[in-house]
Amino acid sequence: LAGQAQLLDDALADIEDRDPGAPNLYFVAYAPDGAEGAWNAHLERVRRIVDDRLDTKGRSIVLRNHADTLLTLPFATVSNLRETFSEIAAAGDPQEDILMLYVGAAGAKGGRIDGTLPPLDLVALTPAGLRSLLDDAGFEWRIVIVAACYAGAYADALADDHTVVITASTDDRPSFGCEGRGDPTFFGDALFGDGFARGDSLVAAF
Repeated sequence: LAGQAQLLDDALADIEDRDPGAPNLYFVAYAPDGAEGAWNAHLERVRRIVDDRLDTKGRSIVLRNHADTLLTLPFATVSNLRETFSEIAAAGDPQEDILMLYVGAAGAKGGRIDGTLPPLDLVALTPAGLRSLLDDAGFEWRIVIVAACYAGAYADALADDHTVVITASTDDRPSFGCEGRGDPTFFGDALFGDGFARGDSLVAAF
């Protein structure tokens, strides 16, 4: 745990200040499911793609729960997500810049996304909770991508005139990776890998 605190401090310290003159994009990946190892390599692929295609190098961070990343990546916890948003807001301009969040996990009805990393007892992410975190950070322009079952609940809670929400499923249906229904990273691989290979716009990729 002591090492984790330093990992988060170092990752946040590496976030560069904004380039003036145009809106900057900041990218945060959040994968709290410590039982599913497929997210490890997937998140690194996604981060490389976004850094390359959307120019977020120096303005991207991965939060992850897994035994293999305990000493390399900060935990994906609600408190770390709150601190990350706060630091990005301090480095950027919340009224001009864009915050892009990618959430990958199993997901449950109502949009609840549990954080698992035994023996720690972690607070779950919920649509209302994420709305509160984003509002507190002050970012007006937001892109939220949720690859989880019942993820449509996040669209219901977050979508507005300044927020794009892309989800792997509606609020009443499972998606890939829940209860053994296929590869949990399928949606993210399709969106970021195949989609961004065919076009630069988010809509075209979707």
